[in-house]
Amino acid sequence: MADSIFSSPIVFEKLDSTNAWLRTRCEKEPVGGICVVAKEQSFGRGRSGRSFVSPKGGAYFSFSLTDNIPIEYIPTLTILAGLAANRAIFALTGLETEIKWPNDLLLQKKKLCGILTEGCVSSAGVLQYAVIGIGINLAGKSSDFPPELQPVLCTLEEAGFSLSPKEVIDRVLYEFEILYDRGNFYRNMREITASYTRNLAYRGEFVSIIRGEKETGGRLIGVNDNGEALLRAENGNLIIIPSGEMGLRPKAENRPEKICAFSGNRTLSHPEKRVKEAIEKTVLSLADEGFIRFRAGGADGFDLLAAEAVIKAREQHPHLQLEVLLPYAEFGKNKPHRAEILKQADEVKVISPQYHPNCFRLRNEALLEGAHLLLFYNHQNSGGTVQTASMADKLGIPLRPLEL
Repeated sequence: MADSIFSSPIVFEKLDSTNAWLRTRCEKEPVGGICVVAKEQSFGRGRSGRSFVSPKGGAYFSFSLTDNIPIEYIPTLTILAGLAANRAIFALTGLETEIKWPNDLLLQKKKLCGILTEGCVSSAGVLQYAVIGIGINLAGKSSDFPPELQPVLCTLEEAGFSLSPKEVIDRVLYEFEILYDRGNFYRNMREITASYTRNLAYRGEFVSIIRGEKETGGRLIGVNDNGEALLRAENGNLIIIPSGEMGLRPKAENRPEKICAFSGNRTLSHPEKRVKEAIEKTVLSLADEGFIRFRAGGADGFDLLAAEAVIKAREQHPHLQLEVLLPYAEFGKNKPHRAEILKQADEVKVISPQYHPNCFRLRNEALLEGAHLLLFYNHQNSGGTVQTASMADKLGIPLRPLEL
């Protein structure tokens, strides 16, 4: 990247820890933009003083930052680093990793990457320096690691990719610079945390977070603009966790995430603005009730208004997921507004490759699969919404009419 904030990396054959080396350097004289790389670490470090096993062939590096970052946003540097590593690996391999809050990258539920952020804040509350260390398992196999780590670690080589540490490190730094925006990233935190949440491991599942001697459990729904984990307790209360170690709760506690399906008339019987405002209010209320995934059918009228309401609600609840189901591949193809909504959906499912008489019925059945609620608008008392509501009633899915 032209005008990069990072100088040419300082490369060592072996270090005890790139983070330790760079912290020592910054304690003498805080300098931003230094990147130090080790081909091997003898005492790599992770969170809470744990070791990070670092054999030859991996990408092990640390870099320093000294920009005047508001103190409340310093913890979010780990969020940026995780998202940068996630994007770099996708750009180089096409592999979609998940980010385990707050500092690991998982590939097929196994640890591929670890991140450690350390720093120093002055008595006046000003960042003197931050050091971000990243370690990515590139070469070898999980069987090369100590026996106790083999079940939980993986490498890119195991996934079929042979990459040099240099190209991986260069790409991670490139992605980090884009997100970091020369220290101005905090002005764009809502978009950053929304992207982070979409790649968050265990989202929608029950987790435990241990902080000190306290353990807190709940359904993981995302992170806020300060990088804190957001959990939904059994009683519906929102729990905010600033830091800690996260793990999955037992499978028996991991009931499926709450899903709301939408169904309504294409032609509205009320002014569009009135319907739109009612849907937006209802979606926010459902988010407060713990609903996470919303399904819309993709048709004109109510369906698209409902999808728009979910997209808007993400401004307050970035963990919300939008799924759009299309009856057949060419459905609404030439309508730009629908295409824009599909781009913002977390998932788009096409029921049939081409139109056939049953594709709408199959779409409606798919809408209800696993749903916990059907929100419907049917003032015309006819059409597919009546059929969908009837199916939902037979399946025991609660029905809720849109309140206008």
